[in-house]
Amino acid sequence: MGDEDDNWFDALAGRSGSEAAAATDAHARAIRAAILSRSAAEEIRAAAEDPMREAALIARARAAGLLPVSGGRAGRRRTGWLAAAALASIAVGVTLQMNTRSPTPITRGAASGIVRIRAPDPSHLKQELIRELEAAGVHARGYEQLGRQGIDADLPMPVTTQVREVLDRHGIALPADGVLQVEIEPASTP
Repeated sequence: MGDEDDNWFDALAGRSGSEAAAATDAHARAIRAAILSRSAAEEIRAAAEDPMREAALIARARAAGLLPVSGGRAGRRRTGWLAAAALASIAVGVTLQMNTRSPTPITRGAASGIVRIRAPDPSHLKQELIRELEAAGVHARGYEQLGRQGIDADLPMPVTTQVREVLDRHGIALPADGVLQVEIEPASTP
C-alpha cells in the first residue's frame, strides 16, 4: 500500500498524519464522525418475548425432528405414576427394614430353674412328658432350642398328686415357683 492509503487509514482511525495529508484527514474525519454518530443513534434491539412465536418455533423444530415430541398429558401421567411407584417402593423398604427384627424369645424363670435330664431319644421323651402332663391336667409346650429338646409348663398351685407322680417318675424336682422348665439332652454313648 502507498502512503496515501496509510494516511487515509490513519485519519479514519483517528490518528493525525502529516500536514501534507490534511485534506485527506478532513475527509476521513468527516466519514469517521458520520459512522460514530450513526452507530450511537442505532440501538441494539433485543427481540421481545413472544409466546406465540416461541410456540411456532418449537413446533417447527419438532416437525423437523430436532426436538422430541412431547407426551403432553400422557407424559405428565407417566411422571406421576413413576413418582407414586418410587414412593411406594420407599414405603415398602422402610416397612420391611423396621419389621425384620425377630421377636425376642421370652424366657421365664432363671437359668438355674431349668431342669436338665439326659435320654437316649430326647424327642421321644419330650413327647411322652407332654402327653403325661396333659393327661394330668397341665398344659405343656414343647420346643427345640440350640439342638436341645425342651418342655415349658405352668403347674397348678398346689400341685396335684397326678402331676407329682409324673415328675417323680422322670426324676424331675418340683419347681418352687410353679414354672416347669425341662431341657432334655442326648445321653452320651460309650
